[in-house]
Amino acid sequence: MVASDLTCLTWTVGKKDKGAKLAESHLIGLLDGLSAGRQIPFWNYKEGMSLQQVYAWMDSYCTQYPDSSLYFGAYELMNEHTEGLFGKHNPSARAN
Repeated sequence: MVASDLTCLTWTVGKKDKGAKLAESHLIGLLDGLSAGRQIPFWNYKEGMSLQQVYAWMDSYCTQYPDSSLYFGAYELMNEHTEGLFGKHNPSARAN
């Protein structure tokens, strides 16, 4: 079961109404948890990735996939940034 119910809509609206801190903190927690769970150094992989880069990436993702959840966005970001290291298991295959 995916324990993240924040959506891209929440992310996008939060950016407009100053509610961004909740969504940003949630995203950081997701990335940290996914990184620790798989023992993949997301934040320090190769050149690293800043918070501003992460937020910009998620802005783009949520514009492209407004019905997605932050969990799936975090998963895609993790996989893209680590050049596929994270994507060995598809999260959509998990049972609810």
